[in-house]
Amino acid sequence: MKWRKLLDDSLPPAAEREYGERYKFGRPASEKQLATAERTLGVRLPDDVREMLSEFNGVWYTTTAGRAHGHAPNIQFLDTKYLSVNVPNHLADYEPSPPRYALRRVVFVAQSNGFGDLWGVCASDVGRHKAGTVVRLGHEVGQLEACQPSLAAFIRGGLFGVDTEFVKRLAKQGRPPSNLAALRARGRQPSFAHWKGTISPELIVQCEDAVTRLAARLVALGPNPTKRQVRGAINGGIKRFDELQWIKGDPWIGLPEQKDICDALHELIDLTGFEASEEWTEIRDW
Repeated sequence: MKWRKLLDDSLPPAAEREYGERYKFGRPASEKQLATAERTLGVRLPDDVREMLSEFNGVWYTTTAGRAHGHAPNIQFLDTKYLSVNVPNHLADYEPSPPRYALRRVVFVAQSNGFGDLWGVCASDVGRHKAGTVVRLGHEVGQLEACQPSLAAFIRGGLFGVDTEFVKRLAKQGRPPSNLAALRARGRQPSFAHWKGTISPELIVQCEDAVTRLAARLVALGPNPTKRQVRGAINGGIKRFDELQWIKGDPWIGLPEQKDICDALHELIDLTGFEASEEWTEIRDW
């Protein structure tokens, strides 16, 4: 019971817990529950998350005051339903928020403050956060912040602790270079295939071409572009979508399309080593 022991060892003795916290561990997740969570999220659960859920599917806690008032237990480490359904639904209206593409690459495993603070494991690289890193999404800033290098370190460090040395090392590394190979690959990937049936095929082709050309322009800037150069390229891409918005005479880019286009732009920005945010796309006319 590796993960149960890690968590037990990270907690103070019961008699020393400030609010009289008691913890209840859920039953191990079944293979069906794990597969359902992965299918719902659209990503494979990181191995350590899978392993932890296979030992206990969620952890709930109560406090002395809560028990006295008959309050229901609060979930702290999320079960498969919470991490695959409840959290994504919560984040759908979360403001301010990281780019949607980034959120889809993080499997959130713990929460506090009524989901005002979330901790998750990167299922794959997300901007400058490497796969396996534990990141925090706080309601104050709405950005993914590095917290711990791994899920095991996150638990060993005490509930919701931050490895300051790890964070300092990341800060010293500075901005990573552009990932030219990933930019080339992203330029070849479709971004808007799911628009089929609602947007004309001609417009879909033109929008895909806009992303492909933008990716190529970012690659042409080389491995160490300046922020001004990247912003210039992104602004050019935004202007192309401004043109496409009116190409049929009437505007057609609605809220769903706005989010999809911004997702594509934000992902390209992150691949240049800069951190994407809504500020990059504020000049858009759609």
